Amino acid sequence: LKVFGQPERSTVCACERSEDSNLSMAIELFNGSTIYEKLRNPNNRFRKGVAAGKPLEEVVREMYLAGLCRNPTPEELAEAVKHCQSKPDPIAGLEDLCWVLINTDEFLFQH
Repeated sequence: LKVFGQPERSTVCACERSEDSNLSMAIELFNGSTIYEKLRNPNNRFRKGVAAGKPLEEVVREMYLAGLCRNPTPEELAEAVKHCQSKPDPIAGLEDLCWVLINTDEFLFQH
C-alpha cells in the first residue's frame, strides 16, 4: 500500500496521501509479488472458472469483464484462447492474460 500512496497515519489529514504516479507503482503492477500471489491463489476468478468446467472462451470473457468492464473483441478473444491453448496448462495462459489486462492503458488509466 505504501507504493500506491498510503499515508504514514501520523495525522488525520488527507493531505498525507500521495496521488502521484511513480516508477514503483509501475514495477509493482508489472512484476510485483502482490499480483503474483493473487494469480497463484486457487480461489481466484479464472481458476474457479476452469475448475467448474467452464469453456476457455467464457473464462476469458469473464476476465475482460472483470478487468476492463467490456467483452473482448473477436480478435482479442481468439488471440487469448490461442495463447492459453499453446501452453501445457491453460491456467498458465490465463495467468499471462491477467498480467496483460492489468498492465494495459485501458486498465491503468480507467480503473
